[in-house]
Amino acid sequence: MKAVLVLGLALLVALAAAEDVITLTESNFESTLKQHDLAVVEFFAPWCGHCKRLAPEYEKAAGILKKSDTPVALAAVDATEHGSLASRFGVTGYPTLKIFRKGELSADYQGPRDAAGIVKYMEKQAGPSSKRKCFLIDNASMFSSLDSGMARAFLKTADAERENFRFAHTTQSKALGQYGKDVVVVFRPQKLSNKFEEGHVVYSGKAKNTLIKEFIMDAITSPGGIMTPDHRPFFFASKPLLVVYYDLDVKMNPSRAKYIRNRVLKVAQDVTSDLTIAVANKADFAQDVQQLGLDEFSVAAGIWGEGSTKYRLDEEWSMDAMRQFIADFEADKLESHVKSEANPEPDGDVVVATGKTIDEILNAPGKDVLIEAYAPWCGHCKKLAPVFSELATKFKDEDSVTVAKIDATANDLPASLPVSGYPSIFWVPADSKKPEKYSGGRELKDFTQFIKSRASGLSKKVKDEL
Repeated sequence: MKAVLVLGLALLVALAAAEDVITLTESNFESTLKQHDLAVVEFFAPWCGHCKRLAPEYEKAAGILKKSDTPVALAAVDATEHGSLASRFGVTGYPTLKIFRKGELSADYQGPRDAAGIVKYMEKQAGPSSKRKCFLIDNASMFSSLDSGMARAFLKTADAERENFRFAHTTQSKALGQYGKDVVVVFRPQKLSNKFEEGHVVYSGKAKNTLIKEFIMDAITSPGGIMTPDHRPFFFASKPLLVVYYDLDVKMNPSRAKYIRNRVLKVAQDVTSDLTIAVANKADFAQDVQQLGLDEFSVAAGIWGEGSTKYRLDEEWSMDAMRQFIADFEADKLESHVKSEANPEPDGDVVVATGKTIDEILNAPGKDVLIEAYAPWCGHCKKLAPVFSELATKFKDEDSVTVAKIDATANDLPASLPVSGYPSIFWVPADSKKPEKYSGGRELKDFTQFIKSRASGLSKKVKDEL
């Protein structure tokens, strides 16, 4: 009897948790969300494995957030049943989570997928996105009234971008007199003030949130802008991008941070091309520095070009070296830097590609290529290794087929091979040379049948044998 009672209680708890997630349909979507100041909507498919794994965490988070001081509603839409909603909000994969405020789409949910992480992330989203202040240290807007069009547009921008920037607003008469009414101001760090730029920039254009966001992005990516990990996407959207990496720590060593940046700004003021110039804390961008091969320099510089091209300053940074680096880039005299193994270990009949040879291997005329991007420490990759080796041996006498692999941690890969995990396997057809992600089985027979069905130039003998 006790076992039945415990089971019954567990079932009731599970049902209660599930009820905390609001079910949305095409008929109640807008009316329901308008009732909540803040809500997360999950677009899911019943058959999706990721959705199934998210479900218990999402339900648990819903119960906690429902009872928080600033309640947050968690809702779900079966996108297979309500395709028009999924299409309306640009849903292309499952699960997709989006944040709504008073029924209006605010932003994509970019947080964790476990209960604790969802709660922590959404608690940050709750409450005002812009703080009312009597002094100005953040991105701030000066208003004569919070009911003005500029105020509403600014606050809407703050809601959507609260994860990326800090916002504040004021109606203080002194601020209004100094900066103007109904304007948005971006303030630069006072500890880095210098004669090459104003300490703040002012926007007084149309009261439109998209234009305000564009203004803020332009302000932070202006010459000598400070690239942080959070703001990296904004800077990399402004390619070509030159970054000077050094020990930029405004709190611990403001004089050093200011000294280098001032000299970067002095060089930047003479640049007339569309090259974006930024500074960054080297410690925060170890992966970028490693990709450029600049670990040895205390102050280093590199240019991120279009696509996956990149260029490195092959010496310790200085103002003169930076000027020449920019001049050579603008004159198209620089050779793109490619991270590449020099002499990788051979692996039987598997073709071992490197950063410098992969383009040649993938684009060899008349060849279909199956290539694995792996990491040496990956357990799944180690398990796949003997299978790939045997597969390569099966096709070693076929001139039209190449079975290859590349260590993605030691070599640059072309942008056409987007690695999201290890191993990532791609099929590159001989005719189009457009890589396709392989999503089939990982057994020898699976790869064999796949190549047999897709390869364009297999000999009759091999087709009969396979």
